[in-house]
Amino acid sequence: YEGGFAGLCFPREYGGQGLPLAYQKAFTAECRGYEMPLILNVPSLTICSATILDMGTEAQKTERISAAIRGDEILCQLLSEPSGGSDLAGVITRADRVGDKWIINGAKTWSTSAFAAHYGLMLARTDWTVPKHQGLTMFLVPLNSPGITMRRIKEVNGNEEFCEEF
Repeated sequence: YEGGFAGLCFPREYGGQGLPLAYQKAFTAECRGYEMPLILNVPSLTICSATILDMGTEAQKTERISAAIRGDEILCQLLSEPSGGSDLAGVITRADRVGDKWIINGAKTWSTSAFAAHYGLMLARTDWTVPKHQGLTMFLVPLNSPGITMRRIKEVNGNEEFCEEF
């Protein structure tokens, strides 16, 4: 970030450099021979921040994208579920509106680097009356919220990169 190489293509108003895609492609090509901080880049910048840029509120863009570009916050995806894997049409985590708040109940699994993340993009079912590919809403969830329990998944090789959240 301090060298100007984070968020090359993100708009300046959200902390990026505002450069064309060709700059990111050139930087990526030059980095192939080096070990890069994947926990910050994937999914924090390349997936989550890009999704917030396309779909988020102005406040989310200003606060979350700039924090991710600076490396102050890590973002993760909370998509896969124990019963359905990555079949997003089968999402059973539910979000119910209670007054002016959403109450989310369910479980997510195989969330890459969630143990280090500050926020997660979580997909939940908000309408059970429509076909299964519809009725889904994406939430930007602070992972230190009350009621969230997270456990790291220990793989056969000893890695603990993935988590499950309840």
